[in-house]
Amino acid sequence: MFLSWRKKRARKAAQARRIMAHRTHPDAGRALVRHFPDELWPAIGTVVAGYRAFGPEIDAGPLMESFHLEQVRLALPRVVGRGQPLAFHHFTPGDSLIKGPFGVEEPGETADRATPKLVLVPLLAADLRGHRLGYGAGYYDMTLAALRKAGPVTAVGLCYDEQIVRSVPAGKLDQPVDWIVTERRAIRIPK
Repeated sequence: MFLSWRKKRARKAAQARRIMAHRTHPDAGRALVRHFPDELWPAIGTVVAGYRAFGPEIDAGPLMESFHLEQVRLALPRVVGRGQPLAFHHFTPGDSLIKGPFGVEEPGETADRATPKLVLVPLLAADLRGHRLGYGAGYYDMTLAALRKAGPVTAVGLCYDEQIVRSVPAGKLDQPVDWIVTERRAIRIPK
């Protein structure tokens, strides 16, 4: 109960910081391309799951377009149902998308399923231990847990630099990210 209260309080503060950062850094999505680490840059044919920015989230679109130009296979998440991991479906820039249950654009059900090796994760806040604060439904935590159980996968939290905080409340089911990339820098999370 205490952890839930701490997360709710942290979400409120994080949303305010993210809105301000979104206004201050309108081209932050392009800067992600410059700061994405060479050692993480996917090889030709690698499946990378991104996301469509919703509201003031940092825009992963320019990074995904750069990957696409280098023949990386892209995927976007679909919400399958409450309490279930996200399903990833192949996506090419320009494909038509539908509005999912939360208003986020996602591929239709008929798009081919994908299993990513690199997952770009949106977030409200993150700390230098890799703990991230999401919207509270646990979709990315369930998804990363399932992907990691099936094999190696790298999770990269994308956010504005102002979204990095001293500490994020985390429980035992919360899945950390391996890297954080902002409009200013890339941070490898120590293991």
